[in-house]
Amino acid sequence: MLHFSSLCLFWECRSVDSSEINVEKRRLWNRPRWILSQAQDDQAVVEPLDYLHNQYDRWYIVLREFSKRKFTYTSDALPAVSGLARIFQQAYAEKDEYIAGLWRQDFAQGLLWLVDGSSETSKAQEYWAPSWSWASIAGTVHWPTRTIPRHKRDDFTVELLEVNMRVAKENAMGTVLGGYIRMRGRLRSLSVVRKPEEWGAFSRFRYDLWYEDKIVGNGQFDADQDDTAEEVWLLQMAAQQSGDCFYPYHPTVLMLERLCGSQTKFVRLGCGVLDDEQLDFFDICEPQTFDFY
Repeated sequence: MLHFSSLCLFWECRSVDSSEINVEKRRLWNRPRWILSQAQDDQAVVEPLDYLHNQYDRWYIVLREFSKRKFTYTSDALPAVSGLARIFQQAYAEKDEYIAGLWRQDFAQGLLWLVDGSSETSKAQEYWAPSWSWASIAGTVHWPTRTIPRHKRDDFTVELLEVNMRVAKENAMGTVLGGYIRMRGRLRSLSVVRKPEEWGAFSRFRYDLWYEDKIVGNGQFDADQDDTAEEVWLLQMAAQQSGDCFYPYHPTVLMLERLCGSQTKFVRLGCGVLDDEQLDFFDICEPQTFDFY
């Protein structure tokens, strides 16, 4: 592809780009075209992606770059990424099931996306994706597995039981019309989620999670929120180890809101981590089945 600018002529292919000013070819390591290029042309990728822990990390890097784009209609996010999803499935996930932007065999990890704190994010009133999907957010999202170790499969404490999603007939990987997933895991309610007067500049999680009169962890909402929120539930996603330096940057719980009038229907509000002193917070809870919208 050629790009004509007032400065010079640029060109790019599936694996490299260059220009009249800088003729040295550069790898497009952070672009969806390069990340998935092996699916279309085995010769296109020469250098290994050493920082990937498994093939699904390729998908999360694609989504991070994709979510930086601004759409006239945010509801177009899933239809727009569906072509990349098909390429990925053919190359790396042929026997896997695609569920509203995530993959079933890596679903628990896929749920642990974070909003980029440096960009504005919002959720629209109209429906275009389930709350647990990255596509429900207008803004940049990412998964921290590229820079720190991902959770081991045995660490996860949730189970996906059923998928009940309604999708457009013309594109099963595109528009989601509605539905829910049924999961099993440990849930516990909080007293309040409150923004502290000060928070660490390097922390991803800017809200204190309160249970009774003590802080049990920190969280971050997916979209702009008032300084406090009540009726918030925590879902334990992964076992958290004491003293692990990676967990301040990697969510282990989801923040949920129970739908009005139901005991078993929830939507996602955000994600977070527990304090080291509160790692037994879910020990008194028995796993329960719930519907996630």
